[in-house]
Amino acid sequence: MSPKPSLDMAKSEFDVKMDAEGSDEEWAAEDRLCTQLNHAATEGDLGTIAQLLDNVAIEAPAGARHPLTQQLRGALSTAVESRRHNIAEYLLRKGAVAEPIHGKSATINRDVAMLELLLQGGWDVNEAIAWNDPPAFCRAVEADELTDWFLLKGADPNARCGVDLTPLSIAVRDAPLATIRKLFEHGGSVASGQLLHHAVMNNVAEPTELIKYLVAQGSQINAIMYQSCPKSYDVLLGLGFVLGTPLHEAAERGDLSIVRILVDMGANVSIRDSNGDLAEDRAQNERNTAVCTFLRSLPRSSALARL
Repeated sequence: MSPKPSLDMAKSEFDVKMDAEGSDEEWAAEDRLCTQLNHAATEGDLGTIAQLLDNVAIEAPAGARHPLTQQLRGALSTAVESRRHNIAEYLLRKGAVAEPIHGKSATINRDVAMLELLLQGGWDVNEAIAWNDPPAFCRAVEADELTDWFLLKGADPNARCGVDLTPLSIAVRDAPLATIRKLFEHGGSVASGQLLHHAVMNNVAEPTELIKYLVAQGSQINAIMYQSCPKSYDVLLGLGFVLGTPLHEAAERGDLSIVRILVDMGANVSIRDSNGDLAEDRAQNERNTAVCTFLRSLPRSSALARL
């Protein structure tokens, strides 16, 4: 099976970068402080956190990076994950910076109160989590009330990460059609996000309605995934991804009903993916016999379309 763009690929935002000039003793002390802060944050022990930070008694000059950035960051992450609102509020007051990774955790927890604190602490609701991980809004699209909260706070359905992957991309893959329509009503666009390619993986929305809706919005049914975004296309090819049309994706998944819908709406069975395969080849490789038989029964142009 060819690799798929996935949120699971996202690397951790908490890779600590140690100061190469620091001594072993300094590193050990920083590690101890980090461990103590994280434990206190997990337990909701505000008194211990206050004492630890008061003992350090370090103030960052105006506009400068706080000397305890990593420790505060880790403690805030723990507080967010543990739903310790008072701890998070205190850490933000002491200089912790609200970052996209914190917004991600609070969104996964469906913790609106924490999201509000992070916003007050400077979190940018439209900032991507990582190069291949869109803003936290993408984790809200399966929950109506949370979706409404993000939209109220100015979340952009089209906000991209380093590749052309957006909250709307995730919505067309995971959310019902009503939610998808709502995102379009708030500025969603088929101009980004490779929407139809993700939509063929949706197991929630009625497929015929969803595909027809996206095509009516302007999705190109025969577009090669990411080919309209050369940077994303080159990066993913370099990582070994095989990129094709929505028909390629549906054929590989073995969903005959979606394959039929795409063909009925004009999908070209003669287009080859970045590996040189037809949709029927993808189906055959995955032993999706019914899909392969159906596609091979269809007429095609004498000169097979290529990238």
